[in-house]
Amino acid sequence: MNMKKILKRIAKENGVTVEEVREEMQKAITEAWKNPPADGGVTAAYQRKVPCKGEVPTPEELVCCGRDPETGRMKLSHAQNRQP
Repeated sequence: MNMKKILKRIAKENGVTVEEVREEMQKAITEAWKNPPADGGVTAAYQRKVPCKGEVPTPEELVCCGRDPETGRMKLSHAQNRQP
């Protein structure tokens, strides 16, 4: 599913515009980038691996970064890949 379809679906499900969805996503991403948790720099290290043109990624850049290029499916984070 491409980003336009994702945003459109979220907007429809929440009764808002696509632009409102994108703006809220950007606010959340910016907040996370500017104020990472106090986890010894682990989150900041992962954030630095996200390719983006500016200081903070756009929703599109963040979603694309999390996709497997072969399947197009979302990749699991390192924590989700650990075996119990």
